[in-house]
Amino acid sequence: HEHVALTCDARRLALASGERILLLRQLEGAGEPHLVHVYGHDRVRCLEWISISHKDAPMPMHVILAGSEAGYLRGWSDHATPLFSLLVCASPLLHICINTVAADAEVLCMLADGHIAHAHTRDF
Repeated sequence: HEHVALTCDARRLALASGERILLLRQLEGAGEPHLVHVYGHDRVRCLEWISISHKDAPMPMHVILAGSEAGYLRGWSDHATPLFSLLVCASPLLHICINTVAADAEVLCMLADGHIAHAHTRDF
């Protein structure tokens, strides 16, 4: 696999190759792995897990973020439910970093053209 992401508690693993992402849950009774096909045959360039809390949800949602060759940032739940897809910039998205030092988490994206984009999880 070309790209790997593991949650901090090592309970969730994502493996990406080309335009496919395999989601594995290392929990008792987690069930079968989930396979995600990225829209439009857009190759995955980077992966990162994030936990997003919402005031109406009893537990945080674990989301796999994928940056793509075409510059998209996409997110799926750990059950492979598509959550969002947005074009950050028309340049390959090379790296995703999660800043959890702030009051709410911030997602930073480094693009091949030198730009850095960011969003707060409250905007998701």
